[in-house]
Amino acid sequence: MSKVKVLVPKTRRLNGCRDGGRRPESLMRGLPRMPEDAPAPDLDPDNQAALQAVVKFAAQRVVQGDSRARLERTLVERGLPADVARELVGDLWAARSGAMRRLGLLHLVVGAGWCIGGSVLTWWTYSAAERGGSYVIAWGAIAFGALEFGWGLWKLVTARRS
Repeated sequence: MSKVKVLVPKTRRLNGCRDGGRRPESLMRGLPRMPEDAPAPDLDPDNQAALQAVVKFAAQRVVQGDSRARLERTLVERGLPADVARELVGDLWAARSGAMRRLGLLHLVVGAGWCIGGSVLTWWTYSAAERGGSYVIAWGAIAFGALEFGWGLWKLVTARRS
């Protein structure tokens, strides 16, 4: 039996855009959608197009929410060697986790920016107000920033668990 080497393209190549795959769905941008019960393409180790179709199929199943074990089992049932299926699924889940981490970090930065901006605006207007004067409390910006920061933290924690 010959060993089949499957090369998984990096996230930037899979989604074909510059955002680096901020969302797992961006792994599949530009690819046709496959139904949930669609069969995997036939595997011929000498056919690079078939191997790429298997990678696309597996990536779509990751985006649709298949578990690692279920996806590995599906690929093995369709003819992919078990060690290759395990490596492919591991690489795809690593790409998914990386995309989720980047998304979480983005939300953290945006949330911190809004929260800090709202706090600075509040401080500035308070310090500029004369005794007994009025000032602005930017509670909306602070609250939005805190929620956004919390969402980003949640994404980071869940990305590391998966």
